[in-house]
Amino acid sequence: MITNAGRPTTVLLAPDGERVRIRCLARRGMLHSECEAADRVDLGPWTRYALAGREGTEAAWYVLRGPLTAEPGGVALRTRDLLLARRGDGVALRAGPEGAALLCLTVTPPAVTRHLPPRTPDTREDPVMTAPTVPGVRAVHHVAYTVPDLEQAVAFFTGVLGAELAYREGPYEDREGDWMQRQLGAHPRSVVRIAMLRLGPALNLELFQYEGPGRRREMPRNNDWGGHHLALWTDDFDATVRRLAATPGVRLLGEPQQVGEGPIEGTRWVYFTTPWGMHLELVHAPDRQPYERDTAVRLFRPAAQGSPAAQGSGER
Repeated sequence: MITNAGRPTTVLLAPDGERVRIRCLARRGMLHSECEAADRVDLGPWTRYALAGREGTEAAWYVLRGPLTAEPGGVALRTRDLLLARRGDGVALRAGPEGAALLCLTVTPPAVTRHLPPRTPDTREDPVMTAPTVPGVRAVHHVAYTVPDLEQAVAFFTGVLGAELAYREGPYEDREGDWMQRQLGAHPRSVVRIAMLRLGPALNLELFQYEGPGRRREMPRNNDWGGHHLALWTDDFDATVRRLAATPGVRLLGEPQQVGEGPIEGTRWVYFTTPWGMHLELVHAPDRQPYERDTAVRLFRPAAQGSPAAQGSGER
């Protein structure tokens, strides 16, 4: 099922210019019972492309990479927009100066699909398809790390990496019961203090410091079970590397790298450790990456400083 991922859908009905909004191209929930053809099309700069459906079909486009202009009418289409033409004649798309990519479908229209028998997929041998998704989960709220010294960690993230302190909590403990073990998976006699920080446009960072018995004091390596790292975006990779290299206690792991091929070709990265040994990564990637040619999924990246998107990114 192809949807517009929640964005307002742009739809042009040719040739009279009538417009509607649609949410899905597979009306009966099974695209293969209604789609006669599905093709990916990559358009060069300024290329004009027309898809003419046969009698009794609809022409449909899903924009993998835009922008484009729909003719007639000059309607602008961006990435993730949908366009549906009930009659295949007279509708065309023109790519912009950087080209475009489309998923092109020929879809059987409602006059035909309403007479089709229901199609229900057989998923008895596919546990992945039958497993329900958790309702309501749609975003990451925060990531959390346990540090040996909360004050040191807060000072590093705010003073070196530009985070903002939102609030502190604790100390919390349960001197006689098992609340710490039951609720947090910690030793029953643990004492915990917490700080919540905001780092960049999309990350809430929670830091814990535990005191009490039963604690391992070694940082996990990246190849250990529980190994982890936090990757940070930078607009100026070289300047940030120089600043980190000059920060007391910070250790760069090896030399900065640039990916030479594959889905994230052009990405620059380097691992480094904080003064207490926590693994972090510094990342910068080009505006367009090879993986974007094969999927409509786009990884989050902050907008450029000073742009309207940057000013409105993240909820403060």
